[in-house]
Amino acid sequence: MLTVLTACAGPYQYYEATGLHNATAAEVAGSWENVEGTRVVLREDGSALLEKLDGQDFDFEDGWSLSGAGTWQLTDDDG
Repeated sequence: MLTVLTACAGPYQYYEATGLHNATAAEVAGSWENVEGTRVVLREDGSALLEKLDGQDFDFEDGWSLSGAGTWQLTDDDG
């Protein structure tokens, strides 16, 4: 799951100057791991795998984590 946060002047404040637009699935696909064992895999076919995506920074249920399979897609919608 990818989350985008915007504030102040809204999402268009930085649209033209920064960020990646018109990317392809092949450019984004890949695997990322950290030293604590969290792993995120995004495949070109739109499938995804998350392992030990940590939730310890939240106020509730300290120490929870997510693992499982899912799907992902690129969006570059107006607004």
